[in-house]
Parts: sequence; structure tokens; C-alpha cells
Amino acid sequence: KRDSNQLKYIEHENFSLKDSPINECRIADIIENDPSKIGLGECEIIRRERHQGNRVLDFLIQQEDEDIRYEVELQLGRADWSHICRSVLYWSKERKKTPQYRHFPVLIAEEISQKHLELISHFNSPMIIIKMQGNIINNKDYILDFHILLDGRDSDPVSDDSDDDKSSLPTDEEYWKK
Repeated sequence: KRDSNQLKYIEHENFSLKDSPINECRIADIIENDPSKIGLGECEIIRRERHQGNRVLDFLIQQEDEDIRYEVELQLGRADWSHICRSVLYWSKERKKTPQYRHFPVLIAEEISQKHLELISHFNSPMIIIKMQGNIINNKDYILDFHILLDGRDSDPVSDDSDDDKSSLPTDEEYWKK
């Protein structure tokens, strides 16, 4: 239990990573040094900048001690349809290459509109959306935060083999005639 007298508020302000000297490569370095920062748990980088045809997957990450892989697309600024679709395409290709793993497409962006989130939640892919936020403290120290906005791991339609909806009623021809 923390004493409220021990809490210290530090003045900070949000800033746009897209409009800052911090580029996508620097953010990728931060993620590569400690992939757990993005909030997916203890993970290891399988590959950074994995080529898929004429496109490049930013990260292929594997959950430690589990058969789960994440295809991660990083975008500065506002998420757009191009990056959203790319995330799902990378996921689809990797899933076909290594079907022994459960796969999840991940998009990390600074901003994602509510309309994008609503539409993505209806995709037939277990997508994960992570918002990254840059903060500056005392005009000198930078903080990079990651927050999961949409987590498709709990509703993975592809790997859901359970048939909870099975009825005990027969569904043969005689049943339908009645």
C-alpha cells in the first residue's frame, strides 16, 4: 500500500512522435531492446524487418514459453487503412508459413480513430491495436508509453475449436421435417 504523500506528480506534456526528431527506427530500437514494453508479455524478437515480397514486416515476435507469434506493424501518427490492411496481410502470410503457432496481427500507432477500432473489431482476424504515446518531462526527458486499445487474443476465431453452441437436439433429416 502506498502512502499518498510518497506520490510525486511530474509535469509533462504529450508530443507527436511523427512531428518529433524521434523516428520509427529509434522506436523500433526501443522495442527490440525490450519487447515486453509494448504490453504483450514476455516476448522475444524472432526477426526485425522481415521481408514479405515487396513489403517489410516491422517485427515478428514470439511469446516466450508459448506457441504464439505476433506480426507487428509500427506506424507514427494516425493509423491508416494501408497499415491496418498490411498488418492483416502479414498475419495471414505468417500463419500459412508456420501453422503450428497461433498468430496475431498487431498495429502500433499514435492515434487510431474510433471508426477504425469499430471496423477492426468486426474483422475475422484476432487483431491487437496498441496506442503509443510520447511524453516529455521537464523539456528534456522522453517517455514512450504503450496501451492496448483492442485485444483480439481473447476472441481468436481462427483457433477457437470449441463448439460451445452444440445442441443436444438431433439435427438429422427427420428433425428438420418436424
